[in-house]
Amino acid sequence: MARGTWIIAILGSALLGIVQAEDHAQIPLPSYHYGASIPVSCLNRSIDTGEHMTNEKNELEYIPFPICNETGKPLELQYGVEA
Repeated sequence: MARGTWIIAILGSALLGIVQAEDHAQIPLPSYHYGASIPVSCLNRSIDTGEHMTNEKNELEYIPFPICNETGKPLELQYGVEA
């Protein structure tokens, strides 16, 4: 391959990496505020075999944490609060 072709290939790869990084930066991240409730979830498993359950897209299923007898709600943590 000629020297100029290598340079074009390297510059093209670098430019592609920059474009992909910019696309990734556009994905909004969740924002948490001090004291906000963050629910705890668990991987859904078969009670008989212990195998992980998947949905129709073959993705692992997450389910809410079991309900607390005292509060009647699933387990949740408070963002930024240490207890």
